[in-house]
Amino acid sequence: MNAVYHKRLPRLDRDAILAGVDWAAFWRDELPDMPAPRRSGGWTCGGCNPLRADGSPGSFRVNLSTGAWHDFADGTGGDALEWLRRRYGLDFPGALEVLAGYME
Repeated sequence: MNAVYHKRLPRLDRDAILAGVDWAAFWRDELPDMPAPRRSGGWTCGGCNPLRADGSPGSFRVNLSTGAWHDFADGTGGDALEWLRRRYGLDFPGALEVLAGYME
């Protein structure tokens, strides 16, 4: 057995984190060129998709109520955890830790 012991991080509660995230702040940080939303929640234009060479603003949408995203040009999408995993190569716990930093 390894003699080095690691401090255990508190168990991250996925549902509690996702319920407490300020999605507008998260997407503003992730998409600084995102047009100003016309409303405070729901689907809004996310500008161009930085996950691919996107030259068509308007085909990429983010949801300011749930954190979901969808690219209508290539059919990809998912939740913010999937976004962080694809964009930065994070594992699940790492993506949850990032989102925990956006809790209101």
